[in-house]
Amino acid sequence: EVEYLNIRTVTQHGSEIFFKLKITTPFQKLMHAYCSRQGVSLSAVRFIFDGTDINETQTPAQLDMEDGDVIHVEVRQ
Repeated sequence: EVEYLNIRTVTQHGSEIFFKLKITTPFQKLMHAYCSRQGVSLSAVRFIFDGTDINETQTPAQLDMEDGDVIHVEVRQ
């Protein structure tokens, strides 16, 4: 079984950032890394996978994510 996944975050403007994430690591780690890299606050963005908002406590394993999957990042209006 794959321990790590390469996950791609894509904004509505098409900019991409790649993250390597352990399948058992909560998304909190990716979310905070994304926000610090982009200079935005966590409350200002939504992370969406398969049309559903991702919770900080969820893991890639819980969402049945596979290597190369895309998380969409939207700025909250």
